Amino acid sequence: MAETIFFNVWQTDSRERQAALLAEMRSEARVLAAKPGFLGLTVWVGLDANHRVLVEGRWASRAHFDAAVGESSQATATRARLEELGKGEPGLFTESFRLGSQVSEATTAAESAVAQWRDRASLEAAVNTPEAKAGHQAMRTHGTPDGTVYEVSDVFLPNPAASLFEKVSSRWAALGFESTTITVNGVDLHVVSGGEGSPLVLLHGYPQSGEIWRFVAPELAKKHRVIIPDLRGMGLSAIANNGFDLPNVADDMHQLITKLGPTEVAVAGHD
Repeated sequence: MAETIFFNVWQTDSRERQAALLAEMRSEARVLAAKPGFLGLTVWVGLDANHRVLVEGRWASRAHFDAAVGESSQATATRARLEELGKGEPGLFTESFRLGSQVSEATTAAESAVAQWRDRASLEAAVNTPEAKAGHQAMRTHGTPDGTVYEVSDVFLPNPAASLFEKVSSRWAALGFESTTITVNGVDLHVVSGGEGSPLVLLHGYPQSGEIWRFVAPELAKKHRVIIPDLRGMGLSAIANNGFDLPNVADDMHQLITKLGPTEVAVAGHD
């Protein structure tokens, strides 16, 4: 499967709306970085008065791209939020040719060209020559250029935990359990749950993860709603800046159970 390049040029009407669009894109980029097949996202901000934002996304294949940004409710909602701040002109491209050792991974395509220069002075010196102007005029007979000078605003790379989360989720799914991430007490916790009946929370010890329960959880799920979190900083749960003490872990569990709905649970721990 061929790598797929996605370009999106956003037009905004002010610096303030451009900045707001960038902030919204940063939030969305963290979601995309966890998607299967995501290879990278680069965002350029226009330096001219048109307040544009250029986005380049790279995906392992068209199928991965379609699955990540297709017509899902999440993708539609994200698009609606972005369109409140600017007007996008998206397109998929394949590489036509590449020139120069300094060109980044951005695709140079027949309909859209991204050229990288060491600095603005070098760019202006190169494109203001009679030869460059003549070449530019010759290309205008075949199409209408719409050039803007950009500088890199953000670069996002794949989330290294994404593929691991996918493998863990598949392993638990084969046992009849669902994996998800739930934010509580300022930290994202990986939580596995399955079964029906009275709720039972299984807590792992140190340095372990909820995986230690995978052999007994299916049996317990025959009579209980089994809830298995990875404690903060362990397994697939996020690392906190501080607060790995037991009171914070207890607060995590209290908030988690409250969020999941049960008013009374049984708890089993292991260490």
